[in-house]
Amino acid sequence: MDQPLDHTPQQEIAAETQLRLGRFISKAEAGAERFSGLLDRRTNWFLAALFLLYIAATVPLAGLKLMGLQELFTYSIVGLPSASRIWLALASRVGPMPPTFYFVTRFTQDLLGASHIAIRLPELAGFWLASLCLFHYVRHRTGALYGLVAVMALWITGAYPYAYEARPYALVLGFCGLALVCWQQAAERVHRRPALLGLFAALAGAVSSHYGGVMLLFPLGLGELVRSISRRKVDWPVWLSFCGVLLPLLLFLSLLGGSISSYGVAMWSRPTLGAVLSCYVDFLSSATLTLAAVLATVALWRVLPPARADSYRIRRAQPIPLHEIAAAVGLLVFPFVCLLQALLVTHQIAPRYAIPLVMGFAILFGFAAYQSFSGDAANGLLLVLILLAGWGTHLWSEAASARKTAKARQQFDALATRHDSGLPIAIADGTRFFQFVHYTSPRTSSRLCYLADPALAHQYTGSDTLDLDLLEYSKLTSLHVIEARPFLRTRAPFLLYVPPDQWQWDWILSALNDSTAQIQFVDMTHDGTLYRVVPN
Repeated sequence: MDQPLDHTPQQEIAAETQLRLGRFISKAEAGAERFSGLLDRRTNWFLAALFLLYIAATVPLAGLKLMGLQELFTYSIVGLPSASRIWLALASRVGPMPPTFYFVTRFTQDLLGASHIAIRLPELAGFWLASLCLFHYVRHRTGALYGLVAVMALWITGAYPYAYEARPYALVLGFCGLALVCWQQAAERVHRRPALLGLFAALAGAVSSHYGGVMLLFPLGLGELVRSISRRKVDWPVWLSFCGVLLPLLLFLSLLGGSISSYGVAMWSRPTLGAVLSCYVDFLSSATLTLAAVLATVALWRVLPPARADSYRIRRAQPIPLHEIAAAVGLLVFPFVCLLQALLVTHQIAPRYAIPLVMGFAILFGFAAYQSFSGDAANGLLLVLILLAGWGTHLWSEAASARKTAKARQQFDALATRHDSGLPIAIADGTRFFQFVHYTSPRTSSRLCYLADPALAHQYTGSDTLDLDLLEYSKLTSLHVIEARPFLRTRAPFLLYVPPDQWQWDWILSALNDSTAQIQFVDMTHDGTLYRVVPN
């Protein structure tokens, strides 16, 4: 008779470890189920907590980050004495946005006083509206937990910094989310009349924030077309609600031509397939490491103890309507829509114009995760935790970048004070110039100037956009923007500050070298070099 084999200590340890791991996973799954059920029952309390988390993380960044060039353009228009002056400035082709964007921003500044948070408050609200609507849109098909997965997927994209940037792109994103929720409810005849009115108002709000909001017709129209085909019936009230995009265009028709015209002979944002690729890189590259961690962790979770199959309740994943998937795909391919309109109308495309693509990404991510895991609460909670960690690293990176920019400004101010010879200081980089003028001490800012020459900028950098922008905005503000050639012909000496990381836009140093000007090193900081120049 065969004797039973003795188990080795290693086998016993392995068996005990597997048993403990199985118990841990069972408890984790049971806890995830309870958490998911609590989210479904106490959704409003959960959203309140999520809002507090958003405010606690985003408002400090909004207060810390210095305004960039585009935000300072907003600041200069909003600071005009009256609404009529803002309208006249836009009529002179200075601002490319609808006047309503500037009026709303002016209102928040008048209400809270001039500050970083006040000028960025509309965008803080817009991004939160996008997150809230995204949650409800995905939750309606999957449950609260996977609605949270979609929100976290949105927060790890490159769209998050627009929540604290005084430009209208977060507002467009918020109205995009509102339009999606209203369209979803109108399609299901839930609160039908308010939903149709909300859809009309949301599309009008998107175009009132940025003229490019008119392109939201494509993803919504694609989704409604698929719905009409599947129903074999056209829902005319929904199609009529899409006409909300026309209202702002009619109201601001006199401003529209100047806003969308390409005023430079060499726009930096020319429509090419490379520009489309840049849209995806700008918005999704920040999410790649987090998504890789998601895939690795979920794959590991799936190959853990086989006993876990009966240790939790699997939810039945309900099918996602095809028309809602079609609308999300339409959002995801939004850069191609931007490319088409650029080729036909505006002749320019920038990644920020395609910001609605992140809504498509987040919706499809939430739907795909829900279907892949059959609504499993444990996997859903695991996704949330990983995405939350990814968002935390993003916050840390943004805060570090904001501190670095502030430190560079302080270093430049100290540099200018050390060399207070009375000579003007020309800033080679136009983006830094506007920022330095705004943030340095009055004594330093009074010495700063920018030498503008669109023709030379085009010759040396391939683009004349920045010089043209600064020349136009100098008419509205106290910016000391000087035409370069008449100034250089005086042969008056001046100081030139050249940042190290903007060579693709700095043409002045190359032009001076080619003209055999006398260029002498003076001093430097970690952020740039100061020269003394005598033009030839």
